[in-house]
Amino acid sequence: MINKTELTVAILAGGKSTRFGSPKELAKIKNKTLLQRSLSTAKSISDQIIVISGTKSFDLKNQVLLYHDLFPGHGPLSGVITSLYYAKTDYVAIMACDMPLLESEVYELLAEITQQGRPTVALVSGILQPLVSIWQKLLLSKLEEFIPERISCLKTILMLLGANKVDLTNYVEKRNRNIFLNINHKKDLERVTELTPVV
Repeated sequence: MINKTELTVAILAGGKSTRFGSPKELAKIKNKTLLQRSLSTAKSISDQIIVISGTKSFDLKNQVLLYHDLFPGHGPLSGVITSLYYAKTDYVAIMACDMPLLESEVYELLAEITQQGRPTVALVSGILQPLVSIWQKLLLSKLEEFIPERISCLKTILMLLGANKVDLTNYVEKRNRNIFLNINHKKDLERVTELTPVV
C-alpha cells in the first residue's frame, strides 16, 4: 500500500486534440473545464499534483506546477517520463485530463497492490488503461531507454516491464460503467455532459 505522502498525481494535458478539433483540456462540462475536473479528482488522491503539457501553457492560478514534455512527439510516454522526472515522490499516479468521470477510488485500489519495480495499471474487460496507472520513480531510466528505440506505445511498454494489472471490471460494473470513458470527439463530450450532474 502506497502512503499518500509518497504519491504525486500527474495530469497529462495539452495533447494535439486532433480528433476533437480544439484543446480538450479547456472544453467544458457544465461549469468546469476538463482540466479543472481532473484537478478536483487529483486533490482527493494527493496533495502533490503536477500538470504535464506538450507545448501549451495554462493559467493554473498557482494551484499546481506545470511542466512541458521532455521528449515532444513521443505521445503519452513522454508525459510519463516527464512526470517521473519532476515528481518529488517515489510514486506517480498518471491521470489523463480527458477522462472526466474517473474516480479517486480507482487510484486507491491501484495503490493497495502496487509492487516494487513494476508499474501498476488498471484493466477493464480485458483492456489495459495505460493512463490510469501508477509508476515508481526508479522506472525513469528504463522508460528513457525506449525513446531511442522508438517504442512509444504505453501498452507495449507496460507489457515489457511486467506491469501489475489490477482488474477493475467488477468495480466498474457495480459503480459506473462510464468511469473510464474518455473524450476523443465532440460527441463524446456531449455524452459525458448528459451523464454529469452540475457541481
